[in-house]
Amino acid sequence: MEVTKYKYYLDGKLVTPPVESFDINISARFPDDEVQAEIDASEFTFVNDSAQQIYDYIRTKGAFQGMPFKIALSQGSDSFTAFDGYLDLTDGFTGLSPVKAQAKMKQRSGTDSIIERLEGLTVALLESKGVFTDADYQDVDFIITKKKNFIEIAMTSIVIYLMVKEVAESIQRIADRIATGTSTAATGVLGPVAAAIYFGLTILIEAAYIVAMVVNIINLAADIFTTLIPPVSTNKAIKLDVLLTKITQYLGLEFESPIEELSKFALMPSQPYDETGQSFFQVLPKPNTTDKGIPSANDFGYQCSEAFELCKRLFNARTAVIDGKLHLRWKGDSFWIKQADYQAPGTLTEKEQVQYNTEEFTASTLLSFRTDVSDEWTVEDFTGTNYAVNQTPNTVFDPELVLSKGFKEVNFNVALGSRKTGLNGLEKTLIKLAKPIESILKVFGSSKKFSDKIKQRVGLLQMTTDTYNVAKLLSMNGNRLSASSREDLSAETLYNKYHSWDSFVLNNFNGQKSVYTGIRIPFNFEDFLKVVKNSYFTLSDGRIGKFTNIEWNINGDFAQADYWVREPYDTNLIETGFAP
Repeated sequence: MEVTKYKYYLDGKLVTPPVESFDINISARFPDDEVQAEIDASEFTFVNDSAQQIYDYIRTKGAFQGMPFKIALSQGSDSFTAFDGYLDLTDGFTGLSPVKAQAKMKQRSGTDSIIERLEGLTVALLESKGVFTDADYQDVDFIITKKKNFIEIAMTSIVIYLMVKEVAESIQRIADRIATGTSTAATGVLGPVAAAIYFGLTILIEAAYIVAMVVNIINLAADIFTTLIPPVSTNKAIKLDVLLTKITQYLGLEFESPIEELSKFALMPSQPYDETGQSFFQVLPKPNTTDKGIPSANDFGYQCSEAFELCKRLFNARTAVIDGKLHLRWKGDSFWIKQADYQAPGTLTEKEQVQYNTEEFTASTLLSFRTDVSDEWTVEDFTGTNYAVNQTPNTVFDPELVLSKGFKEVNFNVALGSRKTGLNGLEKTLIKLAKPIESILKVFGSSKKFSDKIKQRVGLLQMTTDTYNVAKLLSMNGNRLSASSREDLSAETLYNKYHSWDSFVLNNFNGQKSVYTGIRIPFNFEDFLKVVKNSYFTLSDGRIGKFTNIEWNINGDFAQADYWVREPYDTNLIETGFAP
C-alpha cells in the first residue's frame, strides 16, 4: 500500500510542515444542531520559512485578513485538496521567535467563519456602502387608530349636529320668507317694486349665510375628520428574503432558501419620536415615518448575524455553505439528508453504551412575539402572539414519579403588526354624521365623500401612535397587510409548520433520539471532508443519524465520534397546545 503524503501551503506557497503534522488532532463540532461543522484544531507551530511567511503576510496584508492555508493529500500519482481554509491571525496567534509562530486554522466559508463575519457587520454599515438602496424597501401603508375615543365621538356629534341643524333651519327660513315675501310684494305699502327689492335682498343674505355655513361645515368636517381620522401614512420595511440576500451577497456568496414566507414577510423598523420638520404653529403634527426599511440600531436584526438568527428562530432553520451558496432551510427539509455523502458503517449502532436525549425534552415550550407598550394594539390584538406546548406522560401510574420537566422559550424578539379588520365606534359615528353633510354638499354640486375615506382604512396596519419601540414583522400583500396576516404569522402556525419537528410526540415521536458518545469508528480524510460539510447520515435500515462531534487524528484511520440516531424510546407521551 502506497504511503499517503501531506503538503502544506501558505498563501499559495509550499512550506515546511507544522511541527505537529504527525500528531494533529482536529475537532469538528456541530453546536445547536447545525449541519456543518465548527472546526477546532490544536495550535499549529510553524517554523523557518513558514513562520517567516506568516510575519511577511501580517506586514503586507495585515492581521485582519485570513491567510490562505491549504493541505493537499497525495498517494502515488493521485492527489487532491484535503483542506482549503485559512489561518485566523486574530484568534490566539503567537509569535514565539523570528522563525517560529503559532496560529489556528479555520475552514474557508465554513459556517463558523460566516457567523463570525456576520457578527461584525450591521445593516447600517452595509447601507452606507450602497448594499441597501431605496429600491430594496417595501412600502407599508398604516393608520393611527386609538382604542378608546368616547369624548371625540360625543364632541364630534354635537358640533356637526348643531351646524347641520343650523343649515337646515336656514333653508327653512328661506322657504318661509319666500312664502311671506310673495304676498308682501303683492300688497306692500311701499309698492310692489320696493317690496320685491326688499324680498330679493333678504333671500340673497339668507342664501349667502347658508353658503357660508356650508363652506364652514365642509372645512370643519374636513378638520374633524383629519384630526380624529388621521390620513394614511407610509413607512418603509424590507422583505426578509431581500434582507438576507443582500447581506449574503456582501459576503461574496449566493443566498438560497426554499422557505416561502421569506418573500412574504417584511420587517418594519422601530420609529422613535423625531422632532425634525415639526412646527410649533402646526395644528396637526407631521407624521413620523421611516424613510429606510432596514432595522434601526435598537432592533433585533440590526446586526447582520441577528437578521439570520431571527429567521432561524422563526422557521426552526439551519444554515450551510455549499458550492458558494449560503443555504437557509428548516431542520425537516429532506435536502439535508439528500446532500449527505458520508456512508455510515453497518456496525455503527451495534454498541453497548447508549443514552437517550432526555436532556432535550421540555415539559413546556413557549413560542412568543414581543408586545410594545408604546403601541397598544400589540397588546389588544394579542391573538397569535404566544403559543405554549406541554408534553406529559399519557398514562400516569404514580403522580409522584412523573419526571417531565424543563422549560424552553423561543422568543422572536419582534412584534406583530395589527391589521384593521373593521370600523370602530368613532368611525361608524362619523360615517353616520357624514351622510347628511354629503347630502347637503350634493345639493351644492360637491361629490366629496368623507365616508369612503373611512371605509378604505380597513385592511391597513393600525397603530396607536406613529412612534413605537419594537420592530414589527408583517405579512404583506402589496402595501397592505394580507387578509391572512395574523394566521400566517401566528406562533401556533409557526409551531405546527416548523417547530413541531422537534416534538417528542408528533411526527411519530420524531424528537426522540438514541445518543452515542466517544465511539471509535473507521475514519479517514475523505470521511472528514464529507462530514464537516454535512453531518447527517442514513443507516442501512433507513434510520437517520447525525454527528454532534468528531475527534480525528490527521494521520490516523479512526475517529472518536459523538452522534445520535433518530428512534423512539418512549411512546407514552401526549402533547397539548395552548393559544392565549
